[in-house]
Amino acid sequence: MTYLKILSSSALLLVLAALASGALASSAGATVLCNVNAGACPAPNKYPSETKFKAVSGAMTLTRTLEGVTLTVECPSSRIRGKTLTAGGGIGTPVEARLEEVVFMECHLPSGTGCEDVWLAGSESQQTRFATTAEAPNGTLSVSGSGAAEPSIGIRCGTESQCVFKTPSIVFDVTGGEEATLVAEKEKLNGSGGICGKTLDWTGTYKFVEPKPLYISAS
Repeated sequence: MTYLKILSSSALLLVLAALASGALASSAGATVLCNVNAGACPAPNKYPSETKFKAVSGAMTLTRTLEGVTLTVECPSSRIRGKTLTAGGGIGTPVEARLEEVVFMECHLPSGTGCEDVWLAGSESQQTRFATTAEAPNGTLSVSGSGAAEPSIGIRCGTESQCVFKTPSIVFDVTGGEEATLVAEKEKLNGSGGICGKTLDWTGTYKFVEPKPLYISAS
């Protein structure tokens, strides 16, 4: 099983930071995380800062493109975990958060060859934001950075070399509900080309197991 606790391994090669430029556009209004479905979340129902969040996925894929040929890595499950740093609530103010763990488990090629797949992150430069959209009680969870802080996924399958894919930003769609979901829909990362491939598409649906329920609301 492939399992990496972010921030706990001295083997980290790259770091992940958050704050997608797309989320900046969507955070023009006030944002809070709420435990009821309300256009304006009542104060007693707002999740405070230091609220832990965790989302888990079923089957998901990481699809590499190599000179017109695709190679799909299948992962039976994945997990994203973190906590909020603020409660949001001001005009143009998203909910700031921090990712603490992202793992991809038991990833393999369709042939059955096992793969090492990790999303590497750094604690100091990391930023993450929940932001509301016009389609309340839904919103986004965004991740971005530059240079060494770009979101990155490293892949090594069998005896092949480590391949690293990066992107300036990733924006997950969040649908609020009793069981809120987080969706990565062909989130594209760029590779070095050659045998590693030029791009990597990350596709999967996660369900929030905490907090429950979860709605992204205006304050």
